Amino acid sequence: MLVLTCVLLGAVAGWIFDPRMYRAIGFLMVDPTQITPAADVQLLNADQLQARQAAAVAGIAGTANVQTIRSQLPSSMTLTAAEISGNLRVQPVPQSRLVAVSFDHDNPRTAAAVVNLAIGRYASPGVNVAAIATPPAQPQRSRLYLLGGASIGLLLGLFIVAFRSK
Repeated sequence: MLVLTCVLLGAVAGWIFDPRMYRAIGFLMVDPTQITPAADVQLLNADQLQARQAAAVAGIAGTANVQTIRSQLPSSMTLTAAEISGNLRVQPVPQSRLVAVSFDHDNPRTAAAVVNLAIGRYASPGVNVAAIATPPAQPQRSRLYLLGGASIGLLLGLFIVAFRSK
């Protein structure tokens, strides 16, 4: 019974100490067409589409874009370039023309502001904003803290039982 109590207390402690991180997500869409110099519309093949997606990923996550995002944030949102680049995730969505841009922060408005600046700065010919980020209502919960707390509680409970039996 003592071990079970320690496991439950550890799990509750892990749940309480889980940092509340909000993840805002926005999307860019790669246009599958290209206008040729003769003013003809031409469909891109799969390799050209992937190249355009890769260019968008590199451009958004690039150092120059991160510095611009940092400089355009409101003065109430103080983030360093390292914080932005460390929490900014940009990746193509498999089997689609989308590029997902997400940012994790303890303030939901800051998370959304960074994503919207990132996708707004990169929208260009051939790449359009598909969905802007809104401040998330719920934080992302990590099971790692819950499981870690339960594991520590289990070890503590076993240690107490072993110590008491001596």
